[in-house]
Amino acid sequence: MLTKIYPVLLLAVSVFAQGVNVERRYQAAYKELDSNFAEKTTSRKSAESSESTFSSFDNSVAVQIPPSILVMPEKKDAGISELEIIQKNSYARLMMECISDYFSKKEYSLKSLEGQKDINEFISMQNDIAGNEDDLAYVASLFFGADIYLKFSGDFSRKNIRLELKAYESVTGALLGNEVYLGKIESSKSLNDNIKNAAEFASRQLDVKLQKYWNNERRKGVQYKIVMNLSGEFDEDFVEDLHAKINAVLSRMFKKFSFNVMTNKTVDVTVFADPAMFANSQSVYSAIRRDLKTIVGVKKNNITSKLILLNLGSVN
Repeated sequence: MLTKIYPVLLLAVSVFAQGVNVERRYQAAYKELDSNFAEKTTSRKSAESSESTFSSFDNSVAVQIPPSILVMPEKKDAGISELEIIQKNSYARLMMECISDYFSKKEYSLKSLEGQKDINEFISMQNDIAGNEDDLAYVASLFFGADIYLKFSGDFSRKNIRLELKAYESVTGALLGNEVYLGKIESSKSLNDNIKNAAEFASRQLDVKLQKYWNNERRKGVQYKIVMNLSGEFDEDFVEDLHAKINAVLSRMFKKFSFNVMTNKTVDVTVFADPAMFANSQSVYSAIRRDLKTIVGVKKNNITSKLILLNLGSVN
């Protein structure tokens, strides 16, 4: 007969309601655990010593700066935000800290949603990005300037632990890679140490995929998301001409670009900028404004290191 399992979902609502009781139940049952994967731990540590970091990467302008990363729990319930998960669930918070610590040691620049003074501005900005209002990690990575955002979820029982990591490109939201760790609980270690082992192992495996992405994909250019809101009263012919002008401007400026949305009220586009020509998002905005302001009023709404929000209105 299978051993009775007491699952504790790291991101489940029940953890918040019963967090203290869960910890006590686990501590009571933990003494009975027995398993071993010490050999796995030893092999993981030896493998880590041979891993490369971004200092050994290609020295081209596009890849020589390590990527910035935002780590957040994966949202499982519509009624609970990602911030509430890490504030109320000690296991989820520990997992986030362990994952962040690993990538920090690997020279990634860490971004955090917590403690930001402009959090209210961030929340209000969500409605300006069509179709992504519910994905806090996606919007946060754009707002706080992360190149990559990483979501984690997991659960553990008396004998087993599971962790899944998913990494996304911040501008497009494209999945860059995922990693699932399934392992035995080491009875000789505390629960926190088992969580740390799982986080380290899964992060290491995912890191290999992210390094490959950074070396290969980033040679196309630095990605920026540009959202143009048309706030003036324009007739249909003018809007058509404006769309054609925007297309011509972007074609001339950038190595590659793609329209996500193009309507009479919104132009949402992803551009791949040559870092030798455009040092940052402000320089991208300035170049676009210079070419468009002769036919339409251009005013910036919000600019972060990955996101440019601007309004197009009547020329004064």
